[in-house]
Order: sequence, then C-alpha cells, then structure tokens
Amino acid sequence: MDVYSRPSFFRGPFISFQSILKNRSLLSLMVRRDLKTTYGDYFLGYAWTLLEPIFFTMVFFLVFVILRGNPDKLLPLNIMLGILIFSAFSKTVSKGSSQLIRNSSLIQQVSFPRELLVANVSGFQLVRLLLSLIIIPIYMIYMGIAFSWTFFMLPISIFGIILLAHGFSLMLCIIVVFIRDMNMVVDIGLRALFFLSGVFYSATYVPAEYLDYHLMNPVATYIEICRGAVLGDLSIVTPFVILRAIGMTLLVYVVGSSIFNRYQNRAVIHL
Repeated sequence: MDVYSRPSFFRGPFISFQSILKNRSLLSLMVRRDLKTTYGDYFLGYAWTLLEPIFFTMVFFLVFVILRGNPDKLLPLNIMLGILIFSAFSKTVSKGSSQLIRNSSLIQQVSFPRELLVANVSGFQLVRLLLSLIIIPIYMIYMGIAFSWTFFMLPISIFGIILLAHGFSLMLCIIVVFIRDMNMVVDIGLRALFFLSGVFYSATYVPAEYLDYHLMNPVATYIEICRGAVLGDLSIVTPFVILRAIGMTLLVYVVGSSIFNRYQNRAVIHL
C-alpha cells in the first residue's frame, strides 16, 4: 500500500518521520541549495547570518542603553535572543504554510514525498538560527557573562521552536490550499504573537498573576528558555513550564503531521 494512502490518522507522525529519514540525503541537498541561493550570491555569503544579529545588537544598544539611558546593558542581548527565536518560528510558519501552493506545478509533475517541502523550510531556518546564534558566546565573553550548566538548555529552545513551527506548517499548508485567505490570517496571527511572546520584554515584567498564562504560550517559553540558558538563570521557566512547552510542541507536531498525511492527496487535487 502507498505510504500516503494509509487511513490511520495517528500514524501521521511516524509516516512523516520515516519519509524524512529515508530521504534525508535529498532533504540535505534542498537545504544546501536554499542556503547557497540565499547567501551564495552575496560577497559576504554566510557571514550575513552573523552580521545581522550583530547589527541589531548595536542598534538596540544605541537606542535602549545609550539614548534612553537604560542601566540594563543586557537588554539588547535579551531583545536579540527574543528576535532570533521568534524570527525562526515566524519565518518557518509563514513560508512553510504556503509550500504546497508555491510548488503546485512541481507537485503535479513529479512524484516525491511532499512533506519534504515543509521540512526543507524548517531545516533551512534551523541552520540559519544555529549560524546566527554563533554570536552569542562571543557576546557573552565580551560582556563578561560566565558560562554555566544552563547553557546546555539552549538546544531545547532551538529545536523546540523549530519543531513547533514545523507542526504548525504541516497543518496550515493543508488548510491554506482549501482556504486561500488563511494566508492573511496566518500573517495577522504571527504579528499578534510577536507582541504576546515577550520578544521585546522579559517575562520578569509580566505581573505575577498573569505569568503562568503568559508562559502557556510555548513560543514565549522557548524565548525565556533561550534567555535563561545564556544568562544562567532559569528561575522563570520551571521544569513544569519547560515540560508543558515540550508537550504542547509534540501535540502540535502530531496533529499537524497527521492532518498533512491524511489530507495531502485531497489537497493536491485542489492546487
């Protein structure tokens, strides 16, 4: 039986994982192609992934520390970490949710695992995020921030935010095929989520009575995990909060991959 015609709804995650694992060489080529297309034609190439966060950090330091006279010299770092994590999520969902429509002609001409189109976006954003975060240890040394065991919690934030975005992308790329206006809803939702996820403010500024509600947002939790991992203070994100975010991420991935594998053939007909 064709792997894409299996009726079981909850086998979606296993089907997607097996497909990506089986075609990992092809996926790697697709990610490398996008990296070369994005950065290969520029003089500085991949260095732009480092220059972008450095530039933003300089701007934030100028605006918030020098011009506003804010004594918190770590504020630019907190903002930069928030932007890097949220941008990885936002770009993955925004581009991943439209992959079936963008590649409709290719899908109708060639038979291949369609989830690779979404995985390609997620993989590209993962590599881009990892390259961008190279600047963090350098910044820590410059600011005299000591490395601690919390730094090993950073991968939870990195891979958690990408997996969360990947799950949403799998779900949304099917919905967008049937409801084309959903693209606008996704854009509006991402803009609202930007302000609700604490990109420009730490969870320490959220009133205590609303803190748990704020951290129910897994994007906000992953941002705080990233900040806590770098600064050596994970008091805001307790083990329960971290496990809850991971659980919500896995749930989104299971539902997203299940919807994708169950309805992708029907969606292709409507392309």
